[in-house]
Amino acid sequence: MPSLWIVLIIVPTAVCSPQEPENPLLVELEANRERWVDLGLTDYELTLLRGCFCPIESIGPVTVRVRNGEIVSQTYTETGMPVPEQHAVFFPNVDGLFDIILESIESDADRMTVTYDSNTGAPAEIFIDSIEAAVDDELTITVVELSDD
Repeated sequence: MPSLWIVLIIVPTAVCSPQEPENPLLVELEANRERWVDLGLTDYELTLLRGCFCPIESIGPVTVRVRNGEIVSQTYTETGMPVPEQHAVFFPNVDGLFDIILESIESDADRMTVTYDSNTGAPAEIFIDSIEAAVDDELTITVVELSDD
């Protein structure tokens, strides 16, 4: 008796799903970071002022001096005193500001607004409210001044 073979051909099918829209904050961040990198500014000073519910030593204003892209000094603008090591992390260079923005986007902060300098692409003001219902978690970082050396 002849044998009968059944051949099944399985054809994978793609499930089409709508592409998730890009986060406008991320698109804006990438465009401005690219503008900053294209500027090629590696020696500069910026003055930062933080608004937060935190110790006065981590508010500023602080002048951050950058050489070859690396921070070489952080001093309190009004006194000229160096920022203590435990507070230095609160006063980054421009690349560090971009990193703060990216971390907040990735952690899905409840509210966030960023203003960028139209000439350099550097962040000019960052507002982050990580948890809308939490009290005293808001952070504002303002770049008071940015100048090349």
